Amino acid sequence: MAKKTGLSGPTKKLEDMLWSFETRHSVDITTAFNGLLDYIIGFLDPTGSPVEGWKFNKEQNAEFHAMMYEYMMLMDEQLKHHEWYDAWGDLFMCLYANGAGKEQFFTPQSLVDCMTDMVMNDLGEPTRNMNGFGKRHGISDPACGSSRNLLAGHAKYVHIYNRQPYLSGEDIDSTCCKMSAVNMAVHGCFGEVVCHNTLCEPDVVRAGYIINETMYPFPTPVPSIRRCTDPHAFVCTSTMLDAMRKQEAKEQKAAEPKAKAPIEETKPKQPQQLTLW
Repeated sequence: MAKKTGLSGPTKKLEDMLWSFETRHSVDITTAFNGLLDYIIGFLDPTGSPVEGWKFNKEQNAEFHAMMYEYMMLMDEQLKHHEWYDAWGDLFMCLYANGAGKEQFFTPQSLVDCMTDMVMNDLGEPTRNMNGFGKRHGISDPACGSSRNLLAGHAKYVHIYNRQPYLSGEDIDSTCCKMSAVNMAVHGCFGEVVCHNTLCEPDVVRAGYIINETMYPFPTPVPSIRRCTDPHAFVCTSTMLDAMRKQEAKEQKAAEPKAKAPIEETKPKQPQQLTLW
């Protein structure tokens, strides 16, 4: 088992609750952490579908609910002072700091904000309909981690254009995708998170989440995370599928034998009469 870090900060109480859950129920910290994420995602799922493979009892569910409440109160307080705040990334690095084997470290907030300021320019008018959320600009991160770059891009875009962008996060790590989904939902973002290998399987969806469709087109205070595995439901995978279809059609057309041009009948040339005058 990983060891406690003894760190202090906004996530300290939630961290202690997870360590307590791990100790009293004899589960590893990875199971506890992912269980909390799955509980929140299931709680925010507008379809009411049960979480696949859920293995916790009523007592443990009550503890997850208490942890979710603590997380919501933490975010309510932090967002009074910050445009965005990634509690999950901080908590993840605290929990896995010793002996868990994750060895993942997320970009510091100050650096994320700096990079966002550098790349955010005048984008003109949005021209693409983003997955039923209307015409919007898209901000994409193919290795999103806990979605820090997406959250910063969202905050900057709203500040400049007073309009929501569409966020598209992708990652090979399922835990990172769950953190991103909850982060984006709580920050009021529109978008999607897809768990897959963006290099080797860009058209595959191992697990996917559509974020805050309950807030469109009429703004509501109710966040949502809908679980989905249809690659056509996500902008990032449907774009890749379209590109692959076009490439296959192009290759198929190139492989087809070219039809021979018809031989034109040539008439014998008539002799020309030469004249001197």
